[in-house]
Amino acid sequence: MLLSIYELIWWFQPEPATGGGGGGGGGGGHAASPTCGDNAMLQLGMIGLMLVVFYFFMIRPQQKRARETEEMLRSLRRGDKVRTSGGILGEVSEVLETDVVLLIADKVKITVSRAHVASVDRPKEAPREGWKKDSEKSDKPEKSEKKESEKEKA
Repeated sequence: MLLSIYELIWWFQPEPATGGGGGGGGGGGHAASPTCGDNAMLQLGMIGLMLVVFYFFMIRPQQKRARETEEMLRSLRRGDKVRTSGGILGEVSEVLETDVVLLIADKVKITVSRAHVASVDRPKEAPREGWKKDSEKSDKPEKSEKKESEKEKA
């Protein structure tokens, strides 16, 4: 991998100027070489490409995580189960401006800074009527289906 990076850099290097030697009218000066300005533009392009890669792979995901964390802390409400950065599990009993009061045991409340809430587990909503959990579903037909199939046989 490292060798291929070196090969890539070597490929972008300008060729050495060839020509008549030193001084006079034989050429060989820098004014005749068009690769000098191209090399500077190439280097600026590579730096720009690196900045774009850093942005999309490092900066942008970090900003997204920070936004999600801020939204989680803003949406704290009474009854949420939370885990603090110190590992304390508790239920939110009161939400203050910068703090959260947690109920960690019967009649034991502690006040924790909102910034130290690491995760929130909201209570699950009750399933809608008529819906069954996957564990309650079975391959057996229900009673009404049995009666219909018996009527069709007769």
